[in-house]
Amino acid sequence: MTITSTLQRAPSPAVLLAALLLAGPTALPAEVAPAPADEVALDTPLLQPILQPLARFTSVPGPLRLVGVDAEQRLTLPLSPRLDVRAATLHLEVTSSTAMLEKVSSLTVVLNGRSIAQLPYSPAQPSFSVDVPLPTNLLKAGYNDLRLRAVQHYTDRCERPQSPELWSEVDLLLLVRGGGSLEDLWAFND
Repeated sequence: MTITSTLQRAPSPAVLLAALLLAGPTALPAEVAPAPADEVALDTPLLQPILQPLARFTSVPGPLRLVGVDAEQRLTLPLSPRLDVRAATLHLEVTSSTAMLEKVSSLTVVLNGRSIAQLPYSPAQPSFSVDVPLPTNLLKAGYNDLRLRAVQHYTDRCERPQSPELWSEVDLLLLVRGGGSLEDLWAFND
């Protein structure tokens, strides 16, 4: 898992996806570049990664907003039974309130009921990017449950659960590598 700090807001995943599609596969950044052929030997014709922005999984425009002491957003990720997933990565762009306490505030990524990453919030680094590998053994054909859970505190004493200081925003891009035919992916990419 790689966390990188950003002093300014990085382009949204939708903008990144559009740039990648327009520029072609040679323009993929290092964190979403296809794995070399010797790392992932596919016996099926499809080798290019599938990129899906947050807007594909929710009707809410822009990043997901998590507000309050204990906030959660749920997304449903469809997976075709004919797609052989070899690797999947969730790229998150996170911005949080600078009022949060570092030792007791975090974002947890949960896939199909299993916590797969816990990311601390830091007032010194309110914006960061992270690539979270999705364990392929947890992915199933059909619908997969992805939850983003935020525990957010601005004081170690009694606090207001819906205080305006308790917020974070998360934008994401899903990258899936695997094998299958282009027909298998049409529904996924519509």
